[in-house]
Amino acid sequence: DSGLANPEMIALKAAAAAMGQPFPERKPIAIAPGMLEKYVGVYRIDDKATRTIRLEDGKLTMQRTGRGRIPMTAYNENAFFLPDSLATIEFVRNAQGEVVSLTMTDDADPVAHARTGEQALERQVVKIGAATFDAYLGRYQLWPGFEIEVKRDGDKFVALATGQEPLEMLPMSDTVFFMRAVDAELKFE
Repeated sequence: DSGLANPEMIALKAAAAAMGQPFPERKPIAIAPGMLEKYVGVYRIDDKATRTIRLEDGKLTMQRTGRGRIPMTAYNENAFFLPDSLATIEFVRNAQGEVVSLTMTDDADPVAHARTGEQALERQVVKIGAATFDAYLGRYQLWPGFEIEVKRDGDKFVALATGQEPLEMLPMSDTVFFMRAVDAELKFE
């Protein structure tokens, strides 16, 4: 009754329990928005990728370069879990109490990512005329078997890629749009 089960997660939990080393049950706790703000920032994975932590509507989200935003749920003051997974993120502080890195633990060994000091990229939405957007309506083939349909859903602009959920497109200019749900932009030429 709680929705679709994640078979991989169930198998990992069952195997851990069978070995006598069950995964800990993590119970969500509430953390004040002022405390959550301290974790906001960009954390370096490697020279091409980062994990960006944002505070949105009183909750933290994590977004890896090129992927969608994932909500994070606190289970202690410095540690969070990701929904429908065994992944956790723990923030590390220096002697002065400043957050300097995060440690991501998934089904592999924990990996530390240093805080960069960079600000999270926040794209600005601009207003465009309906006629400007309507000129882009249609289907665009990126490669054989994969298309993006650009359409209107009421007063929203939407991109629907083959086999994926529709994503709202937000204008940055008359020709460039971005999506908040994933780290992606569309440029019309």
